[in-house]
Amino acid sequence: MASYTLASPTNNDHFDSSTMKPTVLLLRGWTPGPVYALRNRLQTEFDCDVIEPNLLMPPFYGIWCLDTNFLLMLLVCGGLLWSLVKVWVQFESLERFTFLAILVAFGIFWIRLMVAVVARSAIADGVEKCLKEMRRRNVVLCVGFSWGAGVLTELLTKDIGLDTRPAFVLMAPVSSATAMAAMRDDAAFRLRPLDNNDLVHVVHASHDPVFCPHPERWNNIPGIKAYTLSDVHIFKNASSRRALEETVTGLYRLKTEGHQEP
Repeated sequence: MASYTLASPTNNDHFDSSTMKPTVLLLRGWTPGPVYALRNRLQTEFDCDVIEPNLLMPPFYGIWCLDTNFLLMLLVCGGLLWSLVKVWVQFESLERFTFLAILVAFGIFWIRLMVAVVARSAIADGVEKCLKEMRRRNVVLCVGFSWGAGVLTELLTKDIGLDTRPAFVLMAPVSSATAMAAMRDDAAFRLRPLDNNDLVHVVHASHDPVFCPHPERWNNIPGIKAYTLSDVHIFKNASSRRALEETVTGLYRLKTEGHQEP
């Protein structure tokens, strides 16, 4: 399995946060969900920059299909198709069936590996984009929804090399689904130890069995405040949107003005 490493910050990446405008990282999912409403609320209520990194989100968004590992593995698929045709033409009866069964089984295994590589590289690309913004801006808050929240959960497993960590709001994180696709443990099991200075809120939807099948994995983790709203994955209810806005704005005020945690 291909592995991906994160670049370490250099001396040029350090900055004086007191002289820089507060920044919020806002990461959407395959659908925007509550992201647009949160962006409007932040930009209307606070003097801050809102940055929305362009994430790779297979199988729908971004140029994830141009990943080098994926393209190399695709070449093997071409060779596999050629082998299937050759076996069909040159062999008969039992031999044909045996070789076809072997090639089909290998094809299924190879496609599964391709899915894992695409998922891992897309998530690693999202994490690197977030870290790039954190190292050159005064990022006080990271807000992610769905796939974007899944990227942030992976970020929480890394040593980001910053003196001050931003607060995090993870809305319906797809960490369980992406972990299955990437063939590794859920990020909830791989988190770096958090302390009292870390502010991480994880918000689940009560009716979200497909994208977030295991919300209970986030319960009882020290340093994480996890709770569930009665809603579907995209948080379409007005009451849910209001609750999310209050959480996000409350954490922003805490990081910039020293208010109490919401």
